[in-house]
Amino acid sequence: MVLLFIFPIHLKNVISNMLDRISYEHIEEIRIRANKPIVIKCRDKHLLSDYIAKIDDVHSTIELAVEHSVYAHSDEIKNGYITIEGGHRIGVCGQVVCENGVIVAMKHISSINIRVAHQVKGCADKLMEEIYNKNGIDNTLIISSPGLGKTTLLRDIVRQLSDRGIDIGLVDERGEVAAAYMGIAQNDVGKCTDVLSFCKKSIGMTMLIRSMGPKVVVADEIGSKEDIDAIINATNSGCNVIATAHGSGVEDINKDTLKHFRKFILIQKVCGERIYKIFDRNELEVNMND
Repeated sequence: MVLLFIFPIHLKNVISNMLDRISYEHIEEIRIRANKPIVIKCRDKHLLSDYIAKIDDVHSTIELAVEHSVYAHSDEIKNGYITIEGGHRIGVCGQVVCENGVIVAMKHISSINIRVAHQVKGCADKLMEEIYNKNGIDNTLIISSPGLGKTTLLRDIVRQLSDRGIDIGLVDERGEVAAAYMGIAQNDVGKCTDVLSFCKKSIGMTMLIRSMGPKVVVADEIGSKEDIDAIINATNSGCNVIATAHGSGVEDINKDTLKHFRKFILIQKVCGERIYKIFDRNELEVNMND
């Protein structure tokens, strides 16, 4: 398992023994909390170690993950996460230091959550003809509750459009779509995609339009008024927009947001299986599950 390089030797042994019981493809998270068992979260179960992690285990893992350059990653850490080689993301939790209401640092880190990166190529196959058809590219909003795969779906849509020769401008504010490490995308987001990482969506969309001239602008988890203003600017500039938003249904999305999109992809889980539903602007479902 590639991720084992970030753990000190004794933790490698503990985690390796736990991983012998499951498939790597099923691993979603590895959580290490001081004075608690190590937890590996899979699709359908949680595994707990007999070993009780120490605070030094948390700190040593972070040191190895960033190749002993914690200071160089201080801006990421204060925002609560680090992206490492391979696109894996490490969430950190500890004591937040604020000045004038602004987070300036995080210290006394006591727990970490390693989110294992998995790219599901082809998961957007059945949806592409609804997004990209003879009329061109439809402005598309992907809607789902947390944890149902909207970012994974967005990534594959970007890859497929990009590999068809369409210039994409991706604002990856949290580093979860392209998972850039040292400026290079670790996930496959296509041959014609320019990535702006760790930048506010509202600022990044405008920057990409000015500097890179994309045909499509992409952003994950929109919602603020500033995001909507940036989307309006993008469409007024002749760009199409593909984005995601939190919600259990179309009705959960602000009407001012909805009116800027033509297609809506709703992801739901039914009997343990993900179901994709497509709606047009009039919220008429297109059956994609036959």
